[in-house]
Amino acid sequence: MRPPSASAKRARGTPPPVRVLSEGEALAKPSTDDRSYRLVELPNAMRVLLISDPQMSAEEDTGDGHGDEDEGEGDSEEGEEGEEGEEEGEGADSEGEGADSVKKASFALCVGVGYLSDPPNANGLAHFVEHMVFMGTEKYPDENEWAAFLSSHGGEDNGETDAETTCFYFDVHPNYLREGLDRFCQFFAAPRFAWGSSERE
Repeated sequence: MRPPSASAKRARGTPPPVRVLSEGEALAKPSTDDRSYRLVELPNAMRVLLISDPQMSAEEDTGDGHGDEDEGEGDSEEGEEGEEGEEEGEGADSEGEGADSVKKASFALCVGVGYLSDPPNANGLAHFVEHMVFMGTEKYPDENEWAAFLSSHGGEDNGETDAETTCFYFDVHPNYLREGLDRFCQFFAAPRFAWGSSERE
């Protein structure tokens, strides 16, 4: 009996596998870079570059790691709020460790739409959307929940709207990356775009 085809598996509700497009020595990088890279394509055709830092695990064990003070700096209001929250809380996470005691885990999403895609009667729409997605989702409706989560776990966020791309970014203590990703992904799956938030924005 022949195994079921890929189309038959999808018909039964089994998602297609993640495709590895490139990894290891196939990806060019400086000789001094000891991080591991893997480029994959998800079932929805989104391409993701995974980066693993071998020093991060060792630094988590020894507590000798240092955060990158330059990460997340930019012009968006989201990034500024994250920095303010970190200063007020002195960068402490819920485990009592300083935000600079370990390297941070980070994630970024870039989409191929920027301000050149703004319709003629709505200049600034792409930048407006960049700000609005951070202000509450169906799963996490509180407008300030995301900022509170990041400031509690030594993290910050940022966004940037360019001519042809818009990028969203956050970093956080590695122990809270999974929780951060759950919140971050909701910005693009089910943002609220609440009227009150848009008025303030």
